Amino acid sequence: MFRQSPDPPGLFHGNADAHISKTYQGLTIDVLTNVRGTANLVYSTHVLLTGINARGRYKVGQLAPIELEKKEVCSHFLPKGMVMQCLEGEIDRVTVIRLPEGLFRRALRGVADYDSVIFRYFRDTSDPVLIHASELLCSLALEDLTARSIDMLPLVNGIVLRILQRAEGTPHKRPGSITPAHVAFISKHIDKNISRPITLRELADLMGLSLFHFAREFKIATNTTPMRFVLERRVAAAKEKLATRLPLAEVALDAGFSSQSHFTTAFRLVTGMTPSAWRAVR
Repeated sequence: MFRQSPDPPGLFHGNADAHISKTYQGLTIDVLTNVRGTANLVYSTHVLLTGINARGRYKVGQLAPIELEKKEVCSHFLPKGMVMQCLEGEIDRVTVIRLPEGLFRRALRGVADYDSVIFRYFRDTSDPVLIHASELLCSLALEDLTARSIDMLPLVNGIVLRILQRAEGTPHKRPGSITPAHVAFISKHIDKNISRPITLRELADLMGLSLFHFAREFKIATNTTPMRFVLERRVAAAKEKLATRLPLAEVALDAGFSSQSHFTTAFRLVTGMTPSAWRAVR
């Protein structure tokens, strides 16, 4: 049955008329009604948060504030541990879908790394499908008779993939642009997977952009191409390994190069020196 709590510790702190939480098929849905004034939300899992008739100023992590001058429907994908602050707001209803880590990882299907998925922002004008799907999921979870006959996991999988594919963009720049925060997430993803092949498609999917759009925006943000950036991260990883006196062939494989000769060519391209010469002067 429903569990009601006006202020569950560690999740929501603010003014709301009521809070209902329901768990079904391993999925937890929180519904807050009539949120007014200021509020903070933070969750220990990735969540999709949808505000119905929302208006006000909101701040997520270190990003610039999002301002809604008129009442509208919008959704935010909030990575675990990231704080969302309502600086001054008025929201008729907030639906929070807590996405269990195991379910979320399965839904990613190797498309992106769980820990590197970034904050994303949607309006009903930019992706009504996502917002309506999240509202349907909420209704199915809260309506016992309907939910018994519905398997909600395929719907959750679709929502997760939609989160990766569509976004309003962060408020720092125009929609779809690559920000310094995005570059940091991409760099972390590359470093975590440095020993295996990393494709342009993988990085584009991580940002939810087309190949062309991602490559263009990444070049604007960093003044280098995505694959050159990957190469430079591999060389940076190799430099750390070279200091340990490991054999060059082992350093090459650990940094994701296909062979020692490939490693030597790439290392010289980036640094102007061979790995052996670089190691000799260090």
